[in-house]
Amino acid sequence: MAVTRGISSISGIPIANVGTRIGVPKANIWDVSGEQRQPSLFRTLSNQNWSSYTQGKNSASFSVATANGAVCAVYFSVANHTQGTTYNLNFTKSATISGKSWSIVASVSTNFSGSGTNNTGMPSAAGATSVNVATNLVPSGTIYIGIVFNSPSASDTIDVTNLLANIV
Repeated sequence: MAVTRGISSISGIPIANVGTRIGVPKANIWDVSGEQRQPSLFRTLSNQNWSSYTQGKNSASFSVATANGAVCAVYFSVANHTQGTTYNLNFTKSATISGKSWSIVASVSTNFSGSGTNNTGMPSAAGATSVNVATNLVPSGTIYIGIVFNSPSASDTIDVTNLLANIV
């Protein structure tokens, strides 16, 4: 019977001491060479209008600070959306200020407002979050799903890790 053993070293260096493999940080277990190890609807995130945006250790982690007077968004596109599909976003986040306009939005455009937009509230507490986004009002075709801040006269920050998006 064959036995499979784990890798103990790379080029004679103990695996515990290896920081990267083929340019990919060992800490980045979620994404290797642009291919996500966990199934999700997106490969990379886009962002707009933040006063600061920092990608975390992988393409599903980020830290942002809002900019006053702007609709700020971290989002991804779904190319073959069918009207009525519901999407589930799972992630872990830092606490946000209660009463600020954080939401999960599905939209036909990246301005995340107007007709063809569905807003779903997001809890302000820190920790694991699961949000379903129903898209009955959004027509079929390409849509954009994002974590959006829309409080023109306010500011806030958020840290998100391990964002996964799947069809319910």
